[in-house]
Amino acid sequence: MTDGRTIRIRIGDREHDKPWHPGCPACTSPVLLQLDTLLSYGWTYARISDYTRSMKPAGVRVISAGALRAHVPHLAAPHLEARRQLEEDVTARGASVDEGSSPVAPADLARLAVRRAYQALQDGGEANIRDAVAILRLQLEIDRHEVARQLAGSAEQWQAATRELLWIARKHLGTRWPDFVADLRSSETLRAIMPPGREEVPGDGAEAAD
Repeated sequence: MTDGRTIRIRIGDREHDKPWHPGCPACTSPVLLQLDTLLSYGWTYARISDYTRSMKPAGVRVISAGALRAHVPHLAAPHLEARRQLEEDVTARGASVDEGSSPVAPADLARLAVRRAYQALQDGGEANIRDAVAILRLQLEIDRHEVARQLAGSAEQWQAATRELLWIARKHLGTRWPDFVADLRSSETLRAIMPPGREEVPGDGAEAAD
């Protein structure tokens, strides 16, 4: 947009420059600061649009999801950084920032908190050694959570692949299937990685060995 200018807003205990455009319905909204804050919290564009619709009786103009997306570059630096990081995390998980409520996960917010805390340390803000230790602990917990999530995903994929393999084997072995199952059950190593049978997981659509 053209004819833009810069205004000052307060975020927390500090003031920041913020782009402002007279042709942007979000910039000219009486609830501009609320909109910027909700964007930085990771609300979807649809939910924020619904928020403005709920305030229509009070004279607040409804702002479309598209206009809110176009407004993101007009955010002050802290809000802009938060929105972009949260959108990257959400998109990486295959979720949507357009529809629904708020796809942000606790780990997303934790990563954002770590980044902001590091910046405070670098900027000479009111952060001390205790804050630094807390940051490192939080980062460690995030890393542990991510490793656990990846391992869980790998285990589920391995189980699904094993189930599919057993179905294919049953299809081709025919009358020799019982002997094949007996050999599987005689191996503790193989039994440990085999998916459970139908009787253990009702409705899973797969019968591992019977």
